[in-house]
Amino acid sequence: MHLTKDEVLKELERLQHDFEEKKVEVKCLESREEFDIGGKKIKLQKGSILQIPFWIAYILHKESLVEYDFLKKFNLSSVHFLTEKEKAKKALQPIDPFFYIIAKKTIEEFKEQKTISFRELEILEIELRELMTLRLNKVINMSTKSKNITSTIRNLTVEEKWLYDIVADAVEKWKIMVG
Repeated sequence: MHLTKDEVLKELERLQHDFEEKKVEVKCLESREEFDIGGKKIKLQKGSILQIPFWIAYILHKESLVEYDFLKKFNLSSVHFLTEKEKAKKALQPIDPFFYIIAKKTIEEFKEQKTISFRELEILEIELRELMTLRLNKVINMSTKSKNITSTIRNLTVEEKWLYDIVADAVEKWKIMVG
């Protein structure tokens, strides 16, 4: 299967969209009568906890109407911990299925809100690239082996699973073709 650059980008955008629709828990910081946002009715009551799609939470968070914690779990020490764990084990380690999207969103927020120093952000990005490289090497290695490694496949992020499927299919076709 040959994918064009546009097809690859479209598929990665689809994965991003899946995350945007993922329900996240938010705490309401203000009370507001029911209002419409993107065709969805929302009512906020200060102090209450809601489960809403991330894209709505993101808009409400920008307006300081809600807060969410899941992005706060992404920081230099958590990424360093994951990197060290990944280095120490041969098998792919469990990670949030939307880890890379969360990482991207969090780094965007850090840059926009300047909540961490430039140096800390730089170190975080270096650590993240190291983690991505470690995991990418393991995914590629897995892709060259048997396609049914269900226990390890559970540890893939959505992007890694997509990449694994493409590479594993190509490897299987190559094996048939050469011999």
